[in-house]
Amino acid sequence: MEEKILKEGGEKVMDELYTVEEMMKMLKVSRGTLYTFMDEGKIPYFKIGAHRRFMAKQVMKAIRDMQTAQIHAELYDSRPQEALAKS
Repeated sequence: MEEKILKEGGEKVMDELYTVEEMMKMLKVSRGTLYTFMDEGKIPYFKIGAHRRFMAKQVMKAIRDMQTAQIHAELYDSRPQEALAKS
């Protein structure tokens, strides 16, 4: 794991950079699933040469956003059909 110093609001903030293998372990997903997330734009990454790297804060925000979207979709899909017809 590499560390990078970012300037956020004039303050130095440490953010960790993760490799594909480290991100697979962190998210407990296969390589194929991780690459699918990247290809679909669900997980932000950048390239250093041919290597992909992930910033921990950005990935965690993306995961929270996906979870929120899933919860909203489940709530909407679980509404009775009559309620859907009235909306």
